[in-house]
Amino acid sequence: MTPDTSYFICTLPRSGSWLLAESLEKTGVAGRPREYFEPQLFSAMTNDALPSAINRIIRKGMTSNRVFGAKLHWYQFEHAPRIISHRQPGELPVALLMARRFPKLKYIWLTRRDKVRQAVSYYRATRTGVWWDIAGISPPVARLPDFDFQRILQLERLLLRHEACWQRYFDEHDIDPLVLVYEEFCDNHVEAVELVLQHLGIEYAKLGKIRSRLRRQADEVTEEWIERYLGMKGTFGSISSGAPTGVH
Repeated sequence: MTPDTSYFICTLPRSGSWLLAESLEKTGVAGRPREYFEPQLFSAMTNDALPSAINRIIRKGMTSNRVFGAKLHWYQFEHAPRIISHRQPGELPVALLMARRFPKLKYIWLTRRDKVRQAVSYYRATRTGVWWDIAGISPPVARLPDFDFQRILQLERLLLRHEACWQRYFDEHDIDPLVLVYEEFCDNHVEAVELVLQHLGIEYAKLGKIRSRLRRQADEVTEEWIERYLGMKGTFGSISSGAPTGVH
């Protein structure tokens, strides 16, 4: 099974990818971009089982106009070549391998400028297990974790490192992705959806308002932790001055 048009949302945790993916799916013409390439889902599969698994992913992620979408964090994308090629990818360039399996493949790079806020959000989500607050669905009751400067610092470094990995992938393969920035699209996700559809060359009627079920999770604790973290970072030293910053 092969789509006519494909795209990957290339991102990192806590970048607003759920909002973007949900909004694109609601158009009915932009595939169903979800996290299909979580490595744990394939860890027990033999190479012989992978082709049928990829076909199932394409069927699930493709709308009736044969547009396929997927969302990938860097740690997922690292494992995708083996999953897609059904073996170790060898010498074939990763971008070429992807393009052969997903025709007319386009890349959407969704990033977030404020890595400190992103790291704090990431830390809270990993500790509480609460990744979304969806209208109409009661979130699980979770105890507020203790503030952990070292863990937030590790996550900030991880986010910077993985963003640099995306940047390097695009540079090495001469890929010009559509760049969307969380701080710019979170309050106007319809415009972001229109930019994606234009980038993909998909014709669409006027979208109107696309309602999202997501509710803002940042609260006074978030603000308190950010202030506390920045103060401690200033005291104990910042991330090394040579740390990668991607496009920012």
